[in-house]
Amino acid sequence: MHTLTNNRMKFGAVAAFAVMLAAASGYAQKVSADLSQEVTSVGEAVQLNISVTGATGARVPGQLKVNGLQIDFAGRSEQINIINFQKTVSSVYTYLIVPLKTGDFTIPPIEVLINGQKYKTAPLALRVGASSGGFAGGQGQQGRARSPQSQMQAQMQALMQFMNQGVQPPQPQQIQPGQQSQGRQPSGDDDAEPAYGDLIIPKTSAYVGEVIPVEIRFYFNANYPTQLRDQPTFGGDGFTVMDFSKPTQREQEINGVPYNVVIFQTAITAVKSGPLEIPPAKIEGRIQVPARGSSQDDFFNGFFGGQGFGMTARDMTVSTKPSKIDIKPLPKEDRPDDFSGAIGQFSLDAKATPKKVDAGEPITLSVKVAGRGNFGAITAPTLLDAENWRSYPPNEKFTPSASDPIGYNGEKVFEYTIVARSDATLTPTPEFSFFDPAVEKYVTLKASPIAVVARGSSNATQTTTAQATSSPTPQAATPPPAAPASPETASDLVTSFRRGAFQPTLTNPTFLIVNGVAALALLGLLALGVLRAVANSEASQRAARLREVRRTLHAAEDPNKSAEEFFALAAEFVQGRLSIAGGQGSTRDMLESSKVSEETRTAIYALLNQADEARYAATHGTSLDREARHTYIQQLKKFDAQV
Repeated sequence: MHTLTNNRMKFGAVAAFAVMLAAASGYAQKVSADLSQEVTSVGEAVQLNISVTGATGARVPGQLKVNGLQIDFAGRSEQINIINFQKTVSSVYTYLIVPLKTGDFTIPPIEVLINGQKYKTAPLALRVGASSGGFAGGQGQQGRARSPQSQMQAQMQALMQFMNQGVQPPQPQQIQPGQQSQGRQPSGDDDAEPAYGDLIIPKTSAYVGEVIPVEIRFYFNANYPTQLRDQPTFGGDGFTVMDFSKPTQREQEINGVPYNVVIFQTAITAVKSGPLEIPPAKIEGRIQVPARGSSQDDFFNGFFGGQGFGMTARDMTVSTKPSKIDIKPLPKEDRPDDFSGAIGQFSLDAKATPKKVDAGEPITLSVKVAGRGNFGAITAPTLLDAENWRSYPPNEKFTPSASDPIGYNGEKVFEYTIVARSDATLTPTPEFSFFDPAVEKYVTLKASPIAVVARGSSNATQTTTAQATSSPTPQAATPPPAAPASPETASDLVTSFRRGAFQPTLTNPTFLIVNGVAALALLGLLALGVLRAVANSEASQRAARLREVRRTLHAAEDPNKSAEEFFALAAEFVQGRLSIAGGQGSTRDMLESSKVSEETRTAIYALLNQADEARYAATHGTSLDREARHTYIQQLKKFDAQV
């Protein structure tokens, strides 16, 4: 027992050590990169952080090269966490990015070397626009704005100072609408602007219908407690505005003054061509400032009303400067016929499930449009080579990208229900056209058709009845005629009988005729009884099935049935009625070979198409008024009488 216990303890220790090693190796694989913000303006620095969890001594590039961006390594910091007696080390490698020009930039994957093994981060996207008001010039402080180079140097020095001291930079105060920041003690920069706004648009020109990302920033002097009341007001004539994202916040020092920066993201879409005037974005709040006497600064006297001493709270409205964009019309040249207004950069993909179906069974064809652009204007792609298929309006679902707070990036999936008319081996070909503003051209994408095995309704396998091959009935054996007795034999018989006077009964012709007629009569009676019994049984079964099918038609007459329920009952009635009439195969095959008039056949075909659309189409809630329902019922009754 003692030996067993020791062995168990040793095994447990080894297992625990193995788990710790596995956990450590798992942590070492956690390498990620992120930006402090995804939209900025020329000259305003953005922080790029590479996080390595569970490992130390990682090697990262000293400088990153992206045309139009200046990216320099700023330093490294470490954080140690102990959770459940397990130590985890996280290293953060920081770069400062200073945009040199406007545009959309992609920061490629960054290679990180850890213990001889290479890891790569995901690519990052950065949008750079021209600032509408400057870094400190939103409300008459243009003279205090710094150049991009001097601002980057100041931010670099501040960040290096924090890292050299071994402490983390201060976290921004969370100033959500309806909440209040605590502020700081006045620092002496009393002439610094208490609040201003900045409107950042990454484009100076765009097309009608194009989604234009917009970032609205409000800067609040961190020396004064501030409370925001609601989200910004933003809008105007000639464009629409998407819902604001959840606001984010950071702290930024401008000309030596600390500011809390509250950032809202949205997007606008122009609805007409020509110069587009974009009014200022505004936000309302309440700020606490030191009370001033009449001899103090005119700005505070005018804005805050002047108080004798202490702090005073004042309502305020912070605004950005207005902006302007040139909106161009979409070109008419080379516009595809199936273009429906999609503008952006997209990809197209398709898949089908299941890939093998019997006659009449549907296939779901999922077509995915992914990328970035005006997803709200994207309609269902066109299905080419679909003559052999019946298709119905698709379901659609949009899923935004996890990193995009405004729904500008993502994917939209359209799910078609298709049913083969005849045997098919390839699905229809999805086609999607859009306008790419980056290259200023129309683009048409086609997804490859998908190999399937679909049996069509016109070639449905019909149940065949095997014809039994009748084998010839063997005839009753006729006994050979008795050989005539020879004279010598006859002479030996009893002499009281005359030669040839005796004849057996079974060989008597009269006996054979009478009994044969009776046997035939009996067999006829038996066969007639069997046929009558079979006929009565089939007739009763058919009558019972007919009554059951007609109950379905009677249920469809209920005015309380929805349109979907009515069409489902009508299709069930048609299929059952044709089956009772001896039809085989799909409903449409049976209808095609039935004896109904051409007018009735056409009407029932139209009803079946309506039933399929109500069953498969994404747009449920099919309308069916009383008059149309009555017309369908009369057509079904006429069809019942003709079948």
